[in-house]
This record gives sequence, structure tokens and C-alpha cells, in this order.
Amino acid sequence: MERCDQKGGQQNPQDAERRPLDEDAHGKSPGPANAGTSCGKGRRSVRPLSKESRPPAIRNPAAYCRKVPRGPHCPQRPAPKARPASADRSAPSNGARRPGPHLGGATHAHRNHGAGAVGGYFGARLAATHGAEVHFIARGRHLEAIRRDGLRIESEAAPLHLTDVRATDDPAEVGPVDLVLFAVKLWDTDRAAEACRPLVKPGTVVVTVQNGVTGMDTLCQILGREHVAGGVAHIGATIAAPGVIRHTGTLARLTYGELDGRPSPRLTAFHALAEAAGFEAVLSAAILRAQWEKFAFLAPFSGVTALTRQPAGVIRRVPESRALFLDAVAEVARLARARDIDLGTGIVARVEALLDGVPPAMTSSMLNDLTRGGRLELPWLSGAVVQLGSELGVPTPVHRVVAAALAPYADGPP
Repeated sequence: MERCDQKGGQQNPQDAERRPLDEDAHGKSPGPANAGTSCGKGRRSVRPLSKESRPPAIRNPAAYCRKVPRGPHCPQRPAPKARPASADRSAPSNGARRPGPHLGGATHAHRNHGAGAVGGYFGARLAATHGAEVHFIARGRHLEAIRRDGLRIESEAAPLHLTDVRATDDPAEVGPVDLVLFAVKLWDTDRAAEACRPLVKPGTVVVTVQNGVTGMDTLCQILGREHVAGGVAHIGATIAAPGVIRHTGTLARLTYGELDGRPSPRLTAFHALAEAAGFEAVLSAAILRAQWEKFAFLAPFSGVTALTRQPAGVIRRVPESRALFLDAVAEVARLARARDIDLGTGIVARVEALLDGVPPAMTSSMLNDLTRGGRLELPWLSGAVVQLGSELGVPTPVHRVVAAALAPYADGPP
């Protein structure tokens, strides 16, 4: 597999960290951030090159590669039965390999609506550029559709149809790649990380754009810290039909960075490709802070919307639910400080402004899953807040109530 030797200019990584997450991870609205794809079934790879050091905001980066907490509020649940996936991989029609970095990008969808949309969208954009070789890993009807009809992106901003797509259901057929984009549902992290092994070689980097803040710990544990980088995706996207990804709105931003915050040749090379791919690409010097800033909105918003069964407009209009949301944000902010993540003094106010700015009808993906009778990411959102709070001695009463009240629905209807 080719290495990502392409030179790319380094971008100022500061603007992603302080920018509040404008959406929830696979929710709706002004660009809800989506991250519901599976690794082992979908990612892109770029090879690692230099050792990382820590960003100013993180005083103990090694702490983020510890064993993932397990407990009553964050249990290890069995992985759900896998379903069709979303894969992306463009290749020349003659079957020859494109010159340039080898991106083992693939996506793997589950029964959750919209799983695979994030990896599929960004992978398709990368595959459409010159100089990148992108592989997609999919299953079932989705794989059949991609092989038969190609991969289609429905988007008002920039529709795309890839007709020559490299897609498979076996990562071993792809082999080692340079960069993997890891965008799976949180409950599938362990299994997806194991499935990534055939894609990893010395120098491979796995960029996780999952919801939550615990997935990176699992990746570090299974694949090794030297192979892991952080990421944040902001996009509204769903799987509209097998082989078809629907992008809503205009926001499509991918933020990524080394865990230590230092620039590296592997991500600098990937950044050059991403900048040419037609979406907003941000190379961050403080990716852990960016992930926690998103989490400070996502976990409270997911929990309170699911608990009340109400959208953003109702949550912010009713004084009691608004106060509950802000208390939940403050709990995450205190937890971040306890983990040596500097979110700044105005994080609660910034998240409140974000809540006030989203469309009234915006809901969280967890409320959508609850309404459909699907599995919830609860143990890795409010459940993770409770678990980490217990470990660090930080009270989390709001998230404890959310986790307890929604626990009967965590695996589907009771």
C-alpha cells in the first residue's frame, strides 16, 4: 500500500477547538454531527510517522489511553447483529491502483438508522479526489448496491455519484492501509477495533470520529496508542437507501489531530487530501478538547431530549427543562476539568447559545433510536458521565437520573 507521502500545508488547528459543536452526532438539523459507521467495516488509513506530544490544554494525555471503564452505568453489552453497511472506495475502472496515499476507508452499518452515513460521506468525497485510494467495507444489500450501482451522495450542496468503487465485506482483502476513518456506533467499538487489525501496519493511523469520549480508550487498548488519532465529525447525513447517502444542510466538517497535539507527517499528508475533497477540513492541535467540547453538548442534549421525549425548541422554552440541560452541561464541564481538559470558563454559556441557535424541531439521535425502539448509546453518553464521575469523585446527579430512567430502554423496548 502506498504511504501518504503527499505534502500538505499545515492548517491553523485552533479554530476547531473553540468552535462549539454545532450539532449532535447523528441527529438532525444545522449539521448534526454524525458518527455512526463501523470500523473493521469502514475507514481510511494514513500512516503514522512521528511521536506525539501533548497540547497545552491537556496535561496528561496518557490518561486517555487507559482501560475503558465498565460498570453498572456503562456495561459491556453484547454487540448487536450487524446489518448492511456503508462503504466507500473509488478506484480506476481498469482495476489499477491509484498513485498516492492509500486510505482504507470503509463503513459498516448496523440496524441503527443512518449508521455508516458519516464514513460513507467523507470517504466518497476523498475517493473523488485525485491522489487518494479509498476502500469501502460494507455488507448485505448495501454492499450489493455499491458494487452494482456505485455509491451516491444526495446533497443540495454538492451531489456526487461514484461509479467505480472498491468495496468488500472482508478487511483482509484490503490489507494494510495508511489511514482508517473509524465512525462506528459506540457499542460496536470493541468488535470494530478488532476487525481493523488487517488494515493496520506500522505507521497506520486510525482516526476515530465517534460520539462520546471513551471510544479512543478502547482503540488505544486494542490497536496501540501509536496507531490512534482523535477526530470530530459535524454533518447531517443518513443512509437513504442501500448505496445512497443523504446529506442534509450544508455543514460538512471533519476535525482531526494527534493525541499529543503536535503536527505529524501522516496527518499533514491526510490534511492536504481532505482540503481538496470538498468538505471543511480542520487539523487540530487540541483534538481531545474538541471532542470534549462536543461531548459537553451531545451528552446533555441526547439525555434530556430522550428523557423528556421532546425536541430542542421545547427543551429551551420550558424553564425547568432548560435548567436541567444546563445542569447536565455543567456536570460534563466539571468532569472535563477533573480529566485535565480545559474547555474554558465560558463553556456552559457557549453550549447554551448553541441550544438557542438550533432549529426548534432538532432532536438527538438517541431520541430517534428510542422512538424507533432501537438500541441506545446511553451507556457511552450519560452512562459514561456517571461512570467517570464516580471514578474521579465528581458528582453527576442529572446524568445519573438520565442513565437510570432510560436504562430499561438501552437495548430496545423493555
